[in-house]
Amino acid sequence: MADIVVFPNCDLHVALNGAPQLTIRVFRRDPALDGSFTLTDVTSSCSFDFFAPHNAVGNRLQQFATIDPPTGLLTPTAVGTNLIQIRFNRHYIIARLQVHDRILGWWFGNSSITTALDTRFAHAQPSIYASFSDDPSGTDLVGDITGHGYVTLTADINNPVIFTVNADGRLQGVSEGPSNLTGNFLGVTHTLPVTVVDYAKPRQELEYVQMPNVEHPETMHNILFMPEGFRDTDEDRAKFNKLVTKVVNEIFDKPRHSPYNLLEGSFNIWKVYAPSKQHTVTCGFRVNDRSVPDGLGTGFAIPYNKRVSNDRSVYTPELLVRRVGFPARGENRTTTQLKTLWSSQSLNDFDANKVDDDLVDAWKVQQSGGILEARDTFFGLYLGFRLGDRESENSDPVLPPASDSNTDANLAPFIKRVYEWFEIEATRTLFPDPRRHPPELQAGNRSNRRNSIMRFIGNLHDRFGTHANVGSEWIPDPNTFKKSRGFIALITNEGMIGGTNFNDSSITANTLASNRSLRFEFVHSGNEHVMRRTPPANIKEDIDDTINTVAHEFGHSFNLGDEYEDFPGDDPDAGSGTDDISYDNLARIAAINLDASFLTNRKLDPDKIKWFDLLRVKLSDTLIKDSENVGSQLKVTINKDFIGKWVQAKQQNLEGFLRNPDFTSTGQQLPFKFDDAHYLVRLVIGDINETEGTILLGGPELPVPPAIFPTGSFLFIPRIDSSGIVISVVEKKVFEKLKATNLPLNLDTDHLRVNKEPDYPIEIADFKPPCD
Repeated sequence: MADIVVFPNCDLHVALNGAPQLTIRVFRRDPALDGSFTLTDVTSSCSFDFFAPHNAVGNRLQQFATIDPPTGLLTPTAVGTNLIQIRFNRHYIIARLQVHDRILGWWFGNSSITTALDTRFAHAQPSIYASFSDDPSGTDLVGDITGHGYVTLTADINNPVIFTVNADGRLQGVSEGPSNLTGNFLGVTHTLPVTVVDYAKPRQELEYVQMPNVEHPETMHNILFMPEGFRDTDEDRAKFNKLVTKVVNEIFDKPRHSPYNLLEGSFNIWKVYAPSKQHTVTCGFRVNDRSVPDGLGTGFAIPYNKRVSNDRSVYTPELLVRRVGFPARGENRTTTQLKTLWSSQSLNDFDANKVDDDLVDAWKVQQSGGILEARDTFFGLYLGFRLGDRESENSDPVLPPASDSNTDANLAPFIKRVYEWFEIEATRTLFPDPRRHPPELQAGNRSNRRNSIMRFIGNLHDRFGTHANVGSEWIPDPNTFKKSRGFIALITNEGMIGGTNFNDSSITANTLASNRSLRFEFVHSGNEHVMRRTPPANIKEDIDDTINTVAHEFGHSFNLGDEYEDFPGDDPDAGSGTDDISYDNLARIAAINLDASFLTNRKLDPDKIKWFDLLRVKLSDTLIKDSENVGSQLKVTINKDFIGKWVQAKQQNLEGFLRNPDFTSTGQQLPFKFDDAHYLVRLVIGDINETEGTILLGGPELPVPPAIFPTGSFLFIPRIDSSGIVISVVEKKVFEKLKATNLPLNLDTDHLRVNKEPDYPIEIADFKPPCD
């Protein structure tokens, strides 16, 4: 699917004096057949709609600059702040523009940077920050001017060619090795160390942690552990190895992480070590450098997403920012004055009753006099998102109003649209930094099969034996289900809370601890105001949280979606069509409804819920080769290391079940197919060859002749109740209650408001839930 990308980014800074003219370029980005993306300049076909959020009502359509679509030239006309809706056909993206009177100084926002060797694309883009004059409009004193073209960037000419610099300030690696980048602007020159790495070269560096099947990794779920932000020191290497061992032991041994403990024989575990220049990762978000007396401290991600008021009905600072925007620098109005102002501004979903003094005090410090320096890590991940890192949306256009008046029907929808700029992505998101991964290879959360991380993984070889290219098992194939897709864990040497499954659920990354604030220092030199993290030399890990996060994020690789309550009301597609959500554990109301009035009566049909067909499992193994017909029986082969449990099952006269899950390319298996080619039940366990790992299955339930069940099918024994009935994952009493009422089980039936607190179920007679 195509989207649009804005260069230099969506957080723009220009000056009436002291800065060259800025050019905006808008590109349509389309997927290419090789897994990369093509960029087509569409600036001349775009519309640019301006809004001034800090202006008085009646004057908010003032433009502080003009944009010429044929050339993209942006010409500042007055000091101030605009939000800009950029439209191309049905695509749109929101940007912010700050016009300053004067630019005073600049500096690199990195102490060093790593980029990729690539014959086609320039990868890393060094961050460049600038200081501006203290203008009465409240514009920021420090801004991000990366890619703006103000600073002239040149490669080191005293060394062999290591990298070149493209027009957007990105560095294209030519050969591996160290070099330097020089920048010049305002008569000031700075130098930045650069290292070029060939991520795509073959590396015989894979080490196995445990290997039930060395010879045929393609038949297994292969798990790969990789480091991010671990340095080239004995201490960091030992720390990473210890963490991997602990995570593996806990996930596969503790019942709380079931079913991993039941399926241990289906996993090969690998690790590889790739050292970084620095520990901890880049923070995309800004952090507040002012505190609230007896309240919010410094170093928290902006916007702060926890409660600051004792009144639970009051917004968090994040939710207030989404509705009213960030404070202008120097904001000093009282709570009463601000509530009156906001109530007059036609803001979307603003409720003055959800604002108090504690909230306003915290809101006023949701700004910073600096931008954190980026960190130099091997794979180039970052926490959260920069204000300028935006993805476009695809919807009907919202036209600007003719006047800033409530009588104009276009005003409120337009304000709602441009204020989307204040909807900041989750600060705990751990994601490939777009300043390390170019837009031709990294497009949001798509598969991105050719970015540096995936190229590194795809060329990993076993250190031992035949040096097999195991890395290819982890590279997603859009047309084929691959059992190892998504089982990559990037353990990140970072103390701030973070964890994400990215690249369309093909990689999971998580940090070592759950801190929500960080330490920093300012280094001032003239007009340069460098804001730098001061992390401890050794990040203290929360091993339990790391284990829980890895186990959770790997769940996405099994096609399980999150069940967070993030927005009020139903999903916009809740009532459209009958197609269900593709995640195996999520359902769309329209697909499981009882009748046509489901959006009002909320009634559902339990028989339509796909995961209700899942059974509780006592024993399970995977076929490592296709089944074979042997007379009137079916011969299946499993890993011989686990055959002993099946010998015990035969002695107990237990019956086997066989399922061919028929996965899609993304691993989706529900809804199940129940024909004889996909599901056989109550099979009698016959002769077992412990040396070969083979089991003969027969009995009256076996069709004649049986279908061939392919490698990867499941042989399992379900749990049986006292009356011989197989037990579903859904408790019998719960299912009966759903059948009787056809209503959801939430005690709180309000689906129009977000509830971030625990959800409790209704009481069910003669049933005690296993936990809260």
